[in-house]
Amino acid sequence: MICVFFGRLFTDFDEFVANGSEFFESGERVIALGSYSGRARRSGKRFTARFAHVWTLQDGLIVRLQQCADTVQLAHALAD
Repeated sequence: MICVFFGRLFTDFDEFVANGSEFFESGERVIALGSYSGRARRSGKRFTARFAHVWTLQDGLIVRLQQCADTVQLAHALAD
């Protein structure tokens, strides 16, 4: 499921980067705060959008990702 999510981003955007700036651990969860940046492939517009991720781990493997992001910034970049 995570691969499907990120796979779609890589088809719509060039130079898509997630930069984590703060990380917090609580048991089997890791919280990451940061920003996405890149350029929309079709429009050529650049963007920066803040994010918050909550990663859930079991036995050292990622089993869940919850994320919130400033999707308005990505929508603006995608608009022609």
